[in-house]
Amino acid sequence: MSNEALGAYKKAIEMYRRIDDSIGLATAYSNVSVVYLELKQDSTALPFALRALDIREQSGEKHNLSISHNNLGNIYSNLRDSIQALDHYSKTLNIDFELNDSVGISMAYTNIGILYYEGGSYKNAIPFLKKSIFLDSTLGDEFNLMISRFNLGEALFGLKKYDAALKEYKLSYEISSRLKSASYLFDNGKPMASCYDALGQQIEAYEILSALIPKYDSLFSDERKAALLELQRGFEVYKIDLENKLLRKSNNQKNATISNLNFTEKAFYLGLGFALITILILIIGLRRINYLNRSLRTKNSLIEEQNLALTSQTDHLQESIRENQNLVSLMVHDLKNPLAQVGSLAQLPIDDEVKDLIGRASQNGLDLIYDIMEVTHAESGELKLDKQQISIHELLTELAEEQLKAAENKNIKIILNEDPSIKRITSDKRILKRIFSNLVSNSIKFSGRDRHVFISSMDLGDRIQFSVKDEGPGFKPSDRPKLFRKYQKLSARPTAQESSTGLGLAMAKIFTNLLGGDIDLNESYNRGAEFILRFPKV
Repeated sequence: MSNEALGAYKKAIEMYRRIDDSIGLATAYSNVSVVYLELKQDSTALPFALRALDIREQSGEKHNLSISHNNLGNIYSNLRDSIQALDHYSKTLNIDFELNDSVGISMAYTNIGILYYEGGSYKNAIPFLKKSIFLDSTLGDEFNLMISRFNLGEALFGLKKYDAALKEYKLSYEISSRLKSASYLFDNGKPMASCYDALGQQIEAYEILSALIPKYDSLFSDERKAALLELQRGFEVYKIDLENKLLRKSNNQKNATISNLNFTEKAFYLGLGFALITILILIIGLRRINYLNRSLRTKNSLIEEQNLALTSQTDHLQESIRENQNLVSLMVHDLKNPLAQVGSLAQLPIDDEVKDLIGRASQNGLDLIYDIMEVTHAESGELKLDKQQISIHELLTELAEEQLKAAENKNIKIILNEDPSIKRITSDKRILKRIFSNLVSNSIKFSGRDRHVFISSMDLGDRIQFSVKDEGPGFKPSDRPKLFRKYQKLSARPTAQESSTGLGLAMAKIFTNLLGGDIDLNESYNRGAEFILRFPKV
Protein backbone atom coordinates (compact mmCIF):
# COMPACT_ATOMS: atom_id res chain seq x y z
CA MET A 1 0.00 0.00 0.00
CA SER A 2 2.87 2.36 0.85
CA ASN A 3 4.54 1.67 -2.51
CA GLU A 4 1.27 2.44 -4.33
CA ALA A 5 0.97 5.69 -2.38
CA LEU A 6 4.57 6.60 -3.24
CA GLY A 7 3.92 5.99 -6.92
CA ALA A 8 0.78 8.11 -6.88
CA TYR A 9 2.40 10.99 -5.01
CA LYS A 10 5.47 10.98 -7.27
CA LYS A 11 3.20 11.15 -10.32
CA ALA A 12 1.44 14.06 -8.62
CA ILE A 13 4.82 15.82 -8.31
CA GLU A 14 5.34 15.61 -12.08
CA MET A 15 1.77 16.75 -12.79
CA TYR A 16 1.92 19.77 -10.49
CA ARG A 17 5.35 20.69 -11.86
CA ARG A 18 3.97 20.66 -15.42
CA ILE A 19 1.03 22.90 -14.56
CA ASP A 20 3.25 25.12 -12.38
CA ASP A 21 1.02 24.61 -9.30
CA SER A 22 3.35 25.38 -6.37
CA ILE A 23 0.77 24.58 -3.65
CA GLY A 24 -0.02 21.17 -5.12
CA LEU A 25 3.68 20.49 -5.73
CA ALA A 26 4.54 21.23 -2.08
CA THR A 27 1.73 18.96 -0.88
CA ALA A 28 2.93 16.11 -3.12
CA TYR A 29 6.53 16.47 -1.87
CA SER A 30 5.27 16.50 1.72
CA ASN A 31 3.12 13.39 1.16
CA VAL A 32 6.11 11.47 -0.23
CA SER A 33 8.19 12.39 2.85
CA VAL A 34 5.38 11.23 5.19
CA VAL A 35 5.19 7.83 3.45
CA TYR A 36 8.96 7.37 3.71
CA LEU A 37 8.70 8.37 7.38
CA GLU A 38 6.08 5.65 7.92
CA LEU A 39 8.48 3.19 6.23
CA LYS A 40 11.22 4.33 8.66
CA GLN A 41 13.33 5.55 5.71
CA ASP A 42 14.08 8.88 7.35
CA SER A 43 17.13 9.76 5.24
CA THR A 44 15.08 9.25 2.08
CA ALA A 45 12.19 11.30 3.47
CA LEU A 46 14.42 14.28 4.34
CA PRO A 47 15.04 15.83 0.84
CA PHE A 48 11.33 15.64 -0.05
CA ALA A 49 10.36 17.35 3.22
CA LEU A 50 13.00 20.07 2.67
CA ARG A 51 11.73 20.69 -0.88
CA ALA A 52 8.15 21.03 0.41
CA LEU A 53 9.36 23.51 3.06
CA ASP A 54 11.25 25.57 0.47
CA ILE A 55 8.18 25.95 -1.76
CA ARG A 56 5.90 26.76 1.19
CA GLU A 57 8.32 29.40 2.50
CA GLN A 58 7.98 31.16 -0.87
CA SER A 59 4.18 30.99 -0.77
CA GLY A 60 4.07 32.19 2.87
CA GLU A 61 0.99 30.10 3.74
CA LYS A 62 1.37 29.72 7.52
CA HIS A 63 -0.62 26.53 8.20
CA ASN A 64 1.20 24.50 5.54
CA LEU A 65 4.51 25.96 6.73
CA SER A 66 3.78 24.76 10.29
CA ILE A 67 3.07 21.24 9.02
CA SER A 68 6.34 21.17 7.05
CA HIS A 69 8.41 22.24 10.07
CA ASN A 70 6.67 19.63 12.27
CA ASN A 71 7.31 16.94 9.65
CA LEU A 72 11.02 17.88 9.51
CA GLY A 73 11.17 17.87 13.32
CA ASN A 74 9.93 14.26 13.32
CA ILE A 75 12.47 13.24 10.66
CA TYR A 76 15.45 14.86 12.40
CA SER A 77 14.30 13.40 15.73
CA ASN A 78 14.37 9.91 14.20
CA LEU A 79 17.80 10.67 12.72
CA ARG A 80 19.03 11.63 16.23
CA ASP A 81 19.78 15.20 15.10
CA SER A 82 18.25 16.91 18.12
CA ILE A 83 19.52 20.40 17.22
CA GLN A 84 17.75 20.42 13.84
CA ALA A 85 14.67 18.74 15.31
CA LEU A 86 14.41 21.37 18.07
CA ASP A 87 14.84 24.17 15.54
CA HIS A 88 11.94 22.94 13.39
CA TYR A 89 9.66 22.15 16.36
CA SER A 90 10.33 25.68 17.68
CA LYS A 91 9.42 27.19 14.30
CA THR A 92 6.21 25.11 14.31
CA LEU A 93 5.42 26.48 17.78
CA ASN A 94 6.00 30.10 16.71
CA ILE A 95 3.79 29.76 13.63
CA ASP A 96 0.99 28.06 15.62
CA PHE A 97 1.12 30.96 18.11
CA GLU A 98 0.66 33.37 15.18
CA LEU A 99 -2.30 31.31 13.95
CA ASN A 100 -3.69 30.95 17.51
CA ASP A 101 -3.87 27.19 16.86
CA SER A 102 -4.20 25.66 20.36
CA VAL A 103 -4.08 22.06 19.10
CA GLY A 104 -0.93 22.76 17.11
CA ILE A 105 0.68 24.56 20.06
CA SER A 106 -0.07 21.61 22.37
CA MET A 107 1.43 19.14 19.89
CA ALA A 108 4.54 21.31 19.48
CA TYR A 109 4.99 21.47 23.28
CA THR A 110 4.65 17.67 23.47
CA ASN A 111 7.18 17.09 20.67
CA ILE A 112 9.74 19.43 22.25
CA GLY A 113 9.22 17.80 25.67
CA ILE A 114 9.71 14.30 24.21
CA LEU A 115 12.80 15.47 22.34
CA TYR A 116 14.35 16.78 25.55
CA TYR A 117 13.65 13.75 27.74
CA GLU A 118 14.75 11.32 25.02
CA GLY A 119 18.04 13.22 24.99
CA GLY A 120 18.34 12.99 28.79
CA SER A 121 17.43 16.65 29.43
CA TYR A 122 14.60 15.82 31.82
CA LYS A 123 14.48 19.24 33.53
CA ASN A 124 14.12 21.01 30.17
CA ALA A 125 11.35 18.60 29.13
CA ILE A 126 9.08 19.17 32.14
CA PRO A 127 7.93 22.81 31.50
CA PHE A 128 6.90 21.98 27.90
CA LEU A 129 5.00 18.86 28.93
CA LYS A 130 3.19 20.75 31.70
CA LYS A 131 2.12 23.43 29.19
CA SER A 132 0.86 20.69 26.88
CA ILE A 133 -1.15 19.18 29.76
CA PHE A 134 -2.70 22.57 30.54
CA LEU A 135 -3.76 23.12 26.93
CA ASP A 136 -5.09 19.55 26.52
CA SER A 137 -7.13 19.97 29.73
CA THR A 138 -8.51 23.30 28.49
CA LEU A 139 -9.42 21.80 25.11
CA GLY A 140 -10.96 18.69 26.70
CA ASP A 141 -8.73 16.47 24.54
CA GLU A 142 -8.49 13.37 26.76
CA PHE A 143 -6.47 11.28 24.30
CA ASN A 144 -3.63 13.82 24.01
CA LEU A 145 -3.94 14.54 27.76
CA MET A 146 -3.33 10.83 28.43
CA ILE A 147 -0.19 10.91 26.24
CA SER A 148 1.09 14.18 27.74
CA ARG A 149 0.72 12.92 31.33
CA PHE A 150 2.49 9.69 30.41
CA ASN A 151 5.39 11.67 28.88
CA LEU A 152 5.60 13.90 31.98
CA GLY A 153 5.78 10.74 34.09
CA GLU A 154 8.70 9.55 31.94
CA ALA A 155 10.58 12.83 32.47
CA LEU A 156 9.97 12.78 36.26
CA PHE A 157 11.08 9.13 36.40
CA GLY A 158 14.31 10.15 34.64
CA LEU A 159 14.89 12.66 37.46
CA LYS A 160 14.21 9.86 39.99
CA LYS A 161 11.17 11.72 41.32
CA TYR A 162 9.30 8.45 41.67
CA ASP A 163 6.37 9.74 43.76
CA ALA A 164 5.61 12.52 41.27
CA ALA A 165 6.12 10.20 38.30
CA LEU A 166 3.78 7.60 39.85
CA LYS A 167 1.08 10.25 40.23
CA GLU A 168 1.27 11.16 36.50
CA TYR A 169 1.27 7.51 35.41
CA LYS A 170 -1.83 6.87 37.55
CA LEU A 171 -3.65 9.86 36.02
CA SER A 172 -2.75 8.66 32.52
CA TYR A 173 -3.82 5.12 33.52
CA GLU A 174 -7.23 6.41 34.66
CA ILE A 175 -7.78 8.21 31.34
CA SER A 176 -6.74 5.11 29.34
CA SER A 177 -9.28 3.11 31.37
CA ARG A 178 -12.04 5.58 30.46
CA LEU A 179 -10.98 5.50 26.81
CA LYS A 180 -10.66 1.69 26.93
CA SER A 181 -7.18 1.93 25.40
CA ALA A 182 -5.63 -1.48 26.14
CA SER A 183 -2.20 -0.57 24.79
CA TYR A 184 -1.90 2.55 26.96
CA LEU A 185 -3.21 0.69 30.03
CA PHE A 186 -0.27 -1.66 29.62
CA ASP A 187 2.17 1.16 28.81
CA ASN A 188 1.19 2.99 32.02
CA GLY A 189 1.10 -0.16 34.15
CA LYS A 190 4.71 -1.14 33.45
CA PRO A 191 6.30 2.17 34.57
CA MET A 192 3.90 2.30 37.56
CA ALA A 193 5.38 -1.03 38.66
CA SER A 194 8.87 0.40 38.09
CA CYS A 195 8.04 3.35 40.37
CA TYR A 196 6.76 1.04 43.12
CA ASP A 197 9.93 -1.04 42.79
CA ALA A 198 12.12 2.07 43.03
CA LEU A 199 10.18 3.11 46.15
CA GLY A 200 10.83 -0.30 47.73
CA GLN A 201 7.22 -1.44 47.39
CA GLN A 202 7.89 -4.69 45.53
CA ILE A 203 4.61 -6.35 46.54
CA GLU A 204 2.55 -3.50 44.95
CA ALA A 205 4.75 -3.70 41.86
CA TYR A 206 4.23 -7.45 41.60
CA GLU A 207 0.47 -7.08 42.01
CA ILE A 208 0.29 -4.59 39.13
CA LEU A 209 2.32 -6.79 36.80
CA SER A 210 0.40 -9.89 37.82
CA ALA A 211 -2.82 -8.12 36.88
CA LEU A 212 -1.47 -6.74 33.59
CA ILE A 213 0.21 -9.82 32.16
CA PRO A 214 -2.84 -12.10 31.74
CA LYS A 215 -5.05 -9.20 30.71
CA TYR A 216 -2.86 -7.69 28.02
CA ASP A 217 -0.64 -10.50 26.77
CA SER A 218 -2.56 -10.24 23.48
CA LEU A 219 -0.46 -7.14 22.77
CA PHE A 220 2.66 -9.28 22.27
CA SER A 221 3.83 -11.65 19.54
CA ASP A 222 3.70 -15.43 20.00
CA GLU A 223 7.46 -15.52 20.59
CA ARG A 224 7.25 -12.86 23.30
CA LYS A 225 4.23 -14.59 24.87
CA ALA A 226 6.25 -17.82 25.16
CA ALA A 227 9.13 -15.98 26.84
CA LEU A 228 6.73 -14.22 29.18
CA LEU A 229 5.05 -17.54 30.05
CA GLU A 230 8.43 -19.10 30.81
CA LEU A 231 9.18 -16.31 33.26
CA GLN A 232 5.80 -16.78 34.90
CA ARG A 233 6.53 -20.49 35.36
CA GLY A 234 9.93 -19.61 36.82
CA PHE A 235 8.26 -17.22 39.20
CA GLU A 236 5.90 -19.99 40.39
CA VAL A 237 8.93 -22.26 41.01
CA TYR A 238 10.46 -19.52 43.15
CA LYS A 239 7.23 -19.29 45.14
CA ILE A 240 7.11 -23.08 45.74
CA ASP A 241 10.79 -23.17 46.68
CA LEU A 242 10.24 -20.31 49.11
CA GLU A 243 7.35 -22.14 50.81
CA ASN A 244 9.39 -25.37 51.13
CA LYS A 245 12.32 -23.53 52.69
CA LEU A 246 10.04 -21.77 55.12
CA LEU A 247 8.44 -25.10 56.07
CA ARG A 248 11.82 -26.72 56.82
CA LYS A 249 12.94 -23.77 58.91
CA SER A 250 9.71 -23.77 60.90
CA ASN A 251 10.85 -26.96 62.71
CA ASN A 252 14.13 -25.39 63.93
CA GLN A 253 13.40 -21.80 64.77
CA LYS A 254 11.19 -19.89 67.12
CA ASN A 255 7.98 -18.32 65.98
CA ALA A 256 9.44 -14.79 66.07
CA THR A 257 12.50 -15.81 64.06
CA ILE A 258 10.32 -17.72 61.60
CA SER A 259 8.14 -14.63 61.14
CA ASN A 260 11.18 -12.43 60.38
CA LEU A 261 12.70 -14.95 57.99
CA ASN A 262 9.37 -15.45 56.30
CA PHE A 263 9.05 -11.76 55.57
CA THR A 264 12.69 -11.40 54.47
CA GLU A 265 12.76 -14.38 52.13
CA LYS A 266 9.33 -13.67 50.73
CA ALA A 267 10.39 -10.13 49.93
CA PHE A 268 13.63 -11.44 48.39
CA TYR A 269 11.93 -13.93 46.09
CA LEU A 270 9.17 -11.54 45.22
CA GLY A 271 11.80 -8.96 44.31
CA LEU A 272 13.72 -11.53 42.26
CA GLY A 273 10.62 -12.66 40.40
CA PHE A 274 9.58 -9.07 39.80
CA ALA A 275 13.04 -8.25 38.50
CA LEU A 276 12.95 -11.11 35.98
CA ILE A 277 9.51 -10.17 34.70
CA THR A 278 10.41 -6.47 34.60
CA ILE A 279 13.55 -7.17 32.57
CA LEU A 280 11.56 -8.98 29.89
CA ILE A 281 8.84 -6.34 29.82
CA LEU A 282 11.44 -3.58 29.58
CA ILE A 283 13.03 -5.36 26.62
CA ILE A 284 9.64 -5.82 24.94
CA GLY A 285 8.45 -2.27 25.56
CA LEU A 286 11.78 -0.38 25.35
CA ARG A 287 10.81 1.61 22.29
CA ARG A 288 7.08 1.07 22.33
CA ILE A 289 6.21 4.41 23.89
CA ASN A 290 8.43 6.43 21.54
CA TYR A 291 7.15 4.51 18.55
CA LEU A 292 3.49 5.08 19.49
CA ASN A 293 4.05 8.80 20.04
CA ARG A 294 5.85 9.19 16.72
CA SER A 295 3.32 7.05 14.92
CA LEU A 296 0.52 9.22 16.32
CA ARG A 297 2.25 12.41 15.19
CA THR A 298 2.94 10.95 11.75
CA LYS A 299 -0.66 9.79 11.28
CA ASN A 300 -2.00 13.16 12.39
CA SER A 301 0.32 14.86 9.90
CA LEU A 302 -0.78 12.47 7.14
CA ILE A 303 -4.46 13.22 7.81
CA GLU A 304 -3.74 16.95 7.74
CA GLU A 305 -1.76 16.58 4.50
CA GLN A 306 -4.63 14.67 2.88
CA ASN A 307 -7.08 17.39 3.95
CA LEU A 308 -4.73 20.01 2.55
CA ALA A 309 -4.45 18.04 -0.71
CA LEU A 310 -8.23 18.25 -1.10
CA THR A 311 -8.07 21.97 -0.30
CA SER A 312 -5.30 22.36 -2.89
CA GLN A 313 -7.42 20.67 -5.56
CA THR A 314 -10.29 23.02 -4.75
CA ASP A 315 -7.92 26.00 -4.93
CA HIS A 316 -6.63 24.73 -8.29
CA LEU A 317 -10.17 24.61 -9.69
CA GLN A 318 -10.84 28.09 -8.35
CA GLU A 319 -7.61 29.29 -9.94
CA SER A 320 -8.75 27.86 -13.30
CA ILE A 321 -12.03 29.74 -12.93
CA ARG A 322 -10.13 32.94 -12.13
CA GLU A 323 -7.91 32.43 -15.18
CA ASN A 324 -10.95 32.09 -17.42
CA GLN A 325 -12.43 35.24 -15.88
CA ASN A 326 -9.11 37.03 -16.40
CA LEU A 327 -9.06 35.81 -20.00
CA VAL A 328 -12.49 37.29 -20.68
CA SER A 329 -11.52 40.59 -19.01
CA LEU A 330 -8.25 40.66 -20.92
CA MET A 331 -9.90 40.09 -24.26
CA VAL A 332 -12.56 42.71 -23.58
CA HIS A 333 -9.97 45.25 -22.49
CA ASP A 334 -7.16 44.56 -24.96
CA LEU A 335 -9.35 43.97 -28.01
CA LYS A 336 -11.46 47.05 -27.22
CA ASN A 337 -8.51 49.42 -27.72
CA PRO A 338 -7.33 48.26 -31.20
CA LEU A 339 -10.90 47.88 -32.44
CA ALA A 340 -11.75 51.39 -31.16
CA GLN A 341 -8.64 52.70 -32.90
CA VAL A 342 -9.71 51.06 -36.14
CA GLY A 343 -13.15 52.66 -35.80
CA SER A 344 -11.68 56.11 -35.13
CA LEU A 345 -9.13 55.86 -37.91
CA ALA A 346 -11.82 54.82 -40.34
CA GLN A 347 -13.34 58.32 -39.96
CA LEU A 348 -10.10 59.99 -41.14
CA PRO A 349 -9.03 60.58 -44.72
CA ILE A 350 -7.17 57.48 -45.82
CA ASP A 351 -3.46 58.06 -46.52
CA ASP A 352 -0.38 55.89 -46.00
CA GLU A 353 0.09 56.93 -42.39
CA VAL A 354 -3.53 56.22 -41.49
CA LYS A 355 -3.36 52.89 -43.32
CA ASP A 356 -0.27 52.02 -41.28
CA LEU A 357 -2.02 52.92 -38.02
CA ILE A 358 -5.09 50.86 -38.98
CA GLY A 359 -2.87 47.95 -39.90
CA ARG A 360 -0.98 48.07 -36.59
CA ALA A 361 -4.19 48.39 -34.52
CA SER A 362 -5.73 45.43 -36.34
CA GLN A 363 -2.54 43.41 -36.00
CA ASN A 364 -2.42 44.04 -32.22
CA GLY A 365 -5.90 42.57 -31.87
CA LEU A 366 -5.05 39.61 -34.10
CA ASP A 367 -1.77 38.99 -32.23
CA LEU A 368 -3.66 38.74 -28.93
CA ILE A 369 -6.13 36.25 -30.41
CA TYR A 370 -3.32 34.18 -31.96
CA ASP A 371 -1.41 34.17 -28.66
CA ILE A 372 -4.44 32.91 -26.74
CA MET A 373 -5.13 30.25 -29.38
CA GLU A 374 -1.54 28.99 -29.38
CA VAL A 375 -1.34 28.82 -25.59
CA THR A 376 -4.64 26.89 -25.53
CA HIS A 377 -3.41 24.45 -28.20
CA ALA A 378 -0.07 23.93 -26.43
CA GLU A 379 -1.72 23.23 -23.06
CA SER A 380 -4.22 20.79 -24.57
CA GLY A 381 -1.52 18.89 -26.51
CA GLU A 382 -3.00 19.86 -29.88
CA LEU A 383 0.01 21.90 -31.02
CA LYS A 384 2.05 19.83 -33.48
CA LEU A 385 5.83 20.27 -33.56
CA ASP A 386 7.82 20.43 -36.79
CA LYS A 387 11.35 19.60 -35.64
CA GLN A 388 14.23 20.16 -38.05
CA GLN A 389 17.88 21.15 -38.13
CA ILE A 390 18.11 24.90 -37.45
CA SER A 391 21.11 27.19 -37.93
CA ILE A 392 21.56 29.00 -34.63
CA HIS A 393 23.29 31.94 -36.33
CA GLU A 394 20.42 32.38 -38.82
CA LEU A 395 17.83 32.05 -36.05
CA LEU A 396 19.39 34.74 -33.83
CA THR A 397 20.13 37.05 -36.79
CA GLU A 398 16.51 36.86 -38.01
CA LEU A 399 15.32 37.48 -34.46
CA ALA A 400 17.48 40.62 -34.10
CA GLU A 401 16.32 41.95 -37.48
CA GLU A 402 12.62 41.44 -36.61
CA GLN A 403 13.04 43.38 -33.34
CA LEU A 404 15.29 46.05 -34.85
CA LYS A 405 12.58 48.65 -35.57
CA ALA A 406 11.14 48.50 -32.05
CA ALA A 407 14.68 48.76 -30.63
CA GLU A 408 15.64 51.72 -32.84
CA ASN A 409 12.57 53.66 -31.71
CA LYS A 410 14.17 53.73 -28.20
CA ASN A 411 17.82 53.76 -29.40
CA ILE A 412 18.34 50.29 -27.89
CA LYS A 413 21.15 48.15 -29.33
CA ILE A 414 20.66 44.38 -29.71
CA ILE A 415 23.99 42.60 -29.22
CA LEU A 416 24.54 38.95 -30.22
CA ASN A 417 27.15 36.87 -28.37
CA GLU A 418 27.21 33.51 -30.15
CA ASP A 419 29.27 30.47 -29.14
CA PRO A 420 31.17 29.59 -32.36
CA SER A 421 31.45 25.93 -31.32
CA ILE A 422 27.71 25.28 -31.80
CA LYS A 423 26.18 25.53 -35.25
CA ARG A 424 22.80 23.82 -35.22
CA ILE A 425 19.98 22.66 -32.98
CA THR A 426 17.14 20.21 -33.71
CA SER A 427 13.87 21.91 -32.79
CA ASP A 428 10.71 23.60 -34.10
CA LYS A 429 11.97 26.86 -35.59
CA ARG A 430 8.65 28.73 -35.42
CA ILE A 431 8.05 27.86 -31.76
CA LEU A 432 11.68 28.55 -30.82
CA LYS A 433 11.50 31.96 -32.49
CA ARG A 434 8.24 32.77 -30.67
CA ILE A 435 9.96 32.10 -27.34
CA PHE A 436 12.88 34.42 -28.10
CA SER A 437 10.63 37.06 -29.70
CA ASN A 438 8.52 37.29 -26.54
CA LEU A 439 11.60 37.62 -24.30
CA VAL A 440 13.42 40.16 -26.53
CA SER A 441 10.19 42.13 -27.11
CA ASN A 442 9.68 42.31 -23.31
CA SER A 443 13.29 43.45 -22.80
CA ILE A 444 12.74 46.30 -25.28
CA LYS A 445 9.31 47.26 -23.86
CA PHE A 446 10.51 47.48 -20.26
CA SER A 447 13.92 49.14 -20.92
CA GLY A 448 14.49 52.86 -21.12
CA ARG A 449 16.19 54.65 -23.98
CA ASP A 450 19.86 54.20 -24.88
CA ARG A 451 20.15 50.72 -23.31
CA HIS A 452 21.32 47.32 -24.54
CA VAL A 453 19.72 43.90 -24.98
CA PHE A 454 22.11 40.93 -25.07
CA ILE A 455 21.30 37.58 -26.73
CA SER A 456 23.86 34.83 -26.01
CA SER A 457 24.38 31.12 -26.70
CA MET A 458 26.65 28.59 -24.97
CA ASP A 459 27.49 24.89 -25.49
CA LEU A 460 26.72 22.72 -22.41
CA GLY A 461 27.52 19.34 -23.98
CA ASP A 462 24.23 17.60 -24.75
CA ARG A 463 22.30 20.85 -24.21
CA ILE A 464 22.51 24.41 -25.51
CA GLN A 465 22.04 27.40 -23.21
CA PHE A 466 20.61 30.70 -24.42
CA SER A 467 20.18 33.89 -22.46
CA VAL A 468 18.28 37.14 -23.04
CA LYS A 469 19.55 39.96 -20.80
CA ASP A 470 18.45 43.58 -20.55
CA GLU A 471 19.25 46.74 -18.58
CA GLY A 472 15.68 47.41 -17.47
CA PRO A 473 14.23 47.61 -13.93
CA GLY A 474 14.19 43.83 -13.32
CA PHE A 475 11.59 42.14 -11.14
CA LYS A 476 10.65 42.67 -7.52
CA PRO A 477 10.71 39.66 -5.15
CA SER A 478 6.90 39.88 -5.00
CA ASP A 479 6.80 39.19 -8.77
CA ARG A 480 8.50 35.80 -8.43
CA PRO A 481 5.44 33.60 -7.56
CA LYS A 482 3.43 34.85 -10.57
CA LEU A 483 6.33 35.34 -13.03
CA PHE A 484 5.35 32.61 -15.51
CA ARG A 485 1.61 32.56 -14.82
CA LYS A 486 -0.91 33.62 -17.45
CA TYR A 487 -2.64 37.00 -17.56
CA GLN A 488 -0.49 38.47 -14.77
CA LYS A 489 0.45 42.13 -14.51
CA LEU A 490 3.84 42.51 -12.81
CA SER A 491 5.40 45.50 -11.08
CA ALA A 492 7.37 46.80 -14.10
CA ARG A 493 5.56 48.83 -16.78
CA PRO A 494 6.45 49.47 -20.46
CA THR A 495 8.52 52.65 -20.70
CA ALA A 496 6.85 53.99 -23.89
CA GLN A 497 3.23 52.96 -23.30
CA GLU A 498 3.62 49.77 -25.37
CA SER A 499 0.83 47.18 -25.06
CA SER A 500 1.32 44.18 -22.77
CA THR A 501 -1.11 41.22 -22.58
CA GLY A 502 0.43 39.41 -19.61
CA LEU A 503 0.90 36.31 -21.78
CA GLY A 504 4.51 36.73 -22.97
CA LEU A 505 6.38 35.02 -20.14
CA ALA A 506 3.68 32.36 -19.72
CA MET A 507 3.96 31.51 -23.42
CA ALA A 508 7.76 31.37 -23.17
CA LYS A 509 7.48 28.92 -20.26
CA ILE A 510 4.84 26.70 -21.92
CA PHE A 511 6.65 26.58 -25.29
CA THR A 512 10.04 25.96 -23.64
CA ASN A 513 8.65 22.97 -21.75
CA LEU A 514 6.97 21.75 -24.94
CA LEU A 515 10.39 21.65 -26.65
CA GLY A 516 11.88 19.69 -23.74
CA GLY A 517 13.74 22.68 -22.29
CA ASP A 518 13.63 24.74 -19.13
CA ILE A 519 13.61 28.46 -18.37
CA ASP A 520 14.53 30.44 -15.28
CA LEU A 521 15.17 33.99 -14.18
CA ASN A 522 18.60 35.16 -13.08
CA GLU A 523 18.22 38.74 -11.98
CA SER A 524 18.81 41.41 -9.39
CA TYR A 525 16.15 44.06 -8.78
CA ASN A 526 17.02 47.44 -10.33
CA ARG A 527 19.90 45.84 -12.24
CA GLY A 528 18.07 44.27 -15.16
CA ALA A 529 16.68 40.83 -15.84
CA GLU A 530 18.32 37.80 -17.49
CA PHE A 531 16.30 34.79 -18.66
CA ILE A 532 18.26 31.54 -18.98
CA LEU A 533 16.95 28.85 -21.37
CA ARG A 534 18.37 25.36 -21.90
CA PHE A 535 17.34 23.05 -24.76
CA PRO A 536 18.48 19.58 -25.84
CA LYS A 537 20.66 19.63 -28.97
CA VAL A 538 18.70 16.78 -30.52
